[in-house]
Amino acid sequence: DVSSPWGTRGPFPHFSKDSSLYGLPLINYQDMDLPVGRFSGGGAMEVLGETMAVLDKQVEEALKEKAESLKDTKNETGSDGSDATEAKDAKEEDDEEDSKFPKDLEIEFGPQKDLAFARRAYRIANVPKKRYIAILSQTADGSFALVGKGSSGVEIDIFAAQDYPSDKFDATSISASTVVAFDVSTDRDYVSLIRSDGSIQVVPNKISSIMSACRDPDVGVTNADEIALSVWPALEYKQMYNDAWRMLRDYFYDVEMHQVDWQAIHERYLPLVERCRKREDLDDILAQMAAELSALHVFVYGGEYNSPFSDDSKLTDAHTPASLGATLQRNIEWKGYVVKEIALRDPDFNLLEDQSVYSPLSDQALRPSGQKGLQALRPS
Repeated sequence: DVSSPWGTRGPFPHFSKDSSLYGLPLINYQDMDLPVGRFSGGGAMEVLGETMAVLDKQVEEALKEKAESLKDTKNETGSDGSDATEAKDAKEEDDEEDSKFPKDLEIEFGPQKDLAFARRAYRIANVPKKRYIAILSQTADGSFALVGKGSSGVEIDIFAAQDYPSDKFDATSISASTVVAFDVSTDRDYVSLIRSDGSIQVVPNKISSIMSACRDPDVGVTNADEIALSVWPALEYKQMYNDAWRMLRDYFYDVEMHQVDWQAIHERYLPLVERCRKREDLDDILAQMAAELSALHVFVYGGEYNSPFSDDSKLTDAHTPASLGATLQRNIEWKGYVVKEIALRDPDFNLLEDQSVYSPLSDQALRPSGQKGLQALRPS
């Protein structure tokens, strides 16, 4: 049986949702020493091999000339007359402070609306068809690991790149049915696997280490009792704001953003984000930012709010404010309230633990106790 956008009465034609794996070179020409993943074969880059080699050589020579030029013009004192040694020490202190957080690789996307960056992507060959669900890791030598679904559950598929110039991979599939979660560290140096028994494995981001961890659940097991998590709400709010702004920029149906200066909008609301003290504050700012587009179907949904009941549904229900399920109107003459309307139950909703929920004032709620439905009578 297959699903269909036309419902069960028209199951055909069936459109398969096939995906492909593509490589995109992310090269920072300002720092050629950074590890760059090598994707083997499968694309038009092979046809332009000689041309790319010439261009790489030209870039390398240009970088050498720039480095020599900077070296020749370097002075022992700074531009403001200060001692260069003191400036160097201050810079090292700043670098040490910044090194606490890994820095993202700066990527040159080219001119606005230019697709040259995307055109550098090419399909990776020699990956067999399978139900893959995620990319687990990519190493500096071009090898990678995918997470797939097999007959026995989760499987880790390792693709070890052969030596250059071969475009082949040595593929290995390892059953990992007890793996329930996986991730790569921010600096991409380590891979973590979480097993169904709660154990956490942390191993170096190398193909050999990943294969050992997948085969043996005791490899790289960490002491989860000593794991601590530092939460910096101010940094999280700023990251969520940037992501929300970027997603609207990249996926909004109008590339002109309704003639709104979207960069200026980002700068306008960013100071407010820095003043956020709780998640609800961020939601208000996101809503105001999105409202600048004057577009329908742009929504801001709730996030992780602080819960005094630790997300315990039973405690939450027990402390939920009660409601009579009725419309009341204050009557000063009668010194009380008049019941104007009692809400009826919706047959498609109003279920609590599969039980129907009625207004406490309705006839259905009062009847089991021997009482009749509430009657609002004018006192004589």
